Amino acid sequence: MFLAKHKQSVYQSISSDPVIRKRVDSWIEQLSGTLKPDRFEHSLSVARTAVHLSEKHGLDALRAEQAGLLHDCAKHLSLDEMRQIAVTHSLTSDETILSSRSLLHSVVGAWYAEKYYGMTDFQVLDAIRYHTTGCAGMSRLSMCICLSDSIEPLRESYPLLNRIRELAEQSLEQALLLSLESTAGYVTSRGWFLHPQTQETIRWLKTLPETHEKNHIV
Repeated sequence: MFLAKHKQSVYQSISSDPVIRKRVDSWIEQLSGTLKPDRFEHSLSVARTAVHLSEKHGLDALRAEQAGLLHDCAKHLSLDEMRQIAVTHSLTSDETILSSRSLLHSVVGAWYAEKYYGMTDFQVLDAIRYHTTGCAGMSRLSMCICLSDSIEPLRESYPLLNRIRELAEQSLEQALLLSLESTAGYVTSRGWFLHPQTQETIRWLKTLPETHEKNHIV
């Protein structure tokens, strides 16, 4: 699955419920009209990957699909627009997040998904909210979306990507830990700022029994 290099031009919800299918169709139409083509294809690919991982690890596949589809729903907004939303609705007071479009889009995205896509499931909203920085104590659904975002088939190659994809088939915890450690190494090696929430997530993941199994190879 992870080696596939095809465009995700056609998407159909995994649900057999016609109401849910209609809702997903409307989301896809809305996303295709607001996101840039590559970002739209990425969103579909993340949804597919999230469904695959959720089924592999016993999670709610429908929630995973919905969070995957909507995780970047606010990515079309400018930083100024995101800041205005975040400040107006008291979404965060963290100036580092408020100053970074790559971090702020996830926080604003959770609000945007509720406001403009009608998403009310707090588990889905949390998965959107934490898909960039992670969060200590995050749910396995949130892990699934964070991980799917970083390993989906259309993602450009980066160090340890293949190993992270292999681990994702075995353990969400191990794969996410390696993914965040890889990100941390890349960011700090260039003298950039690594958000404390990501550092806290790495420390938390290291305390979990699942990350101490023998197949965790860095």
